[in-house]
Amino acid sequence: MTTSPVTTRFGATVRRLRHGLGISQEAFAERADLHRTYVADVEGGRRNVTLKTLERLARALEVSMAALLAQTGESDGRLERAGGGQDAGQHGPILGEPRNRLLG
Repeated sequence: MTTSPVTTRFGATVRRLRHGLGISQEAFAERADLHRTYVADVEGGRRNVTLKTLERLARALEVSMAALLAQTGESDGRLERAGGGQDAGQHGPILGEPRNRLLG
């Protein structure tokens, strides 16, 4: 199994939040209705979870799916934006159109 930066960050976030709840991997896996070794692989960044699994993990961690993903993308307290760069997030995802034109 190979790891990627995003699965490694996600796993670290899951582990940090689980530790914050003060529960073992086994108890966490039971809460999420997942096998303990699968949870260990997620926390180790060796699994790329599905949306269904993301939902189970978030519920077991007592956070929303959005919060779990947002915490995974944080770097130095700031959310990372796709594409990076100084003006990241100022343009919409379609051909660089200004964001306000996409919203109406």
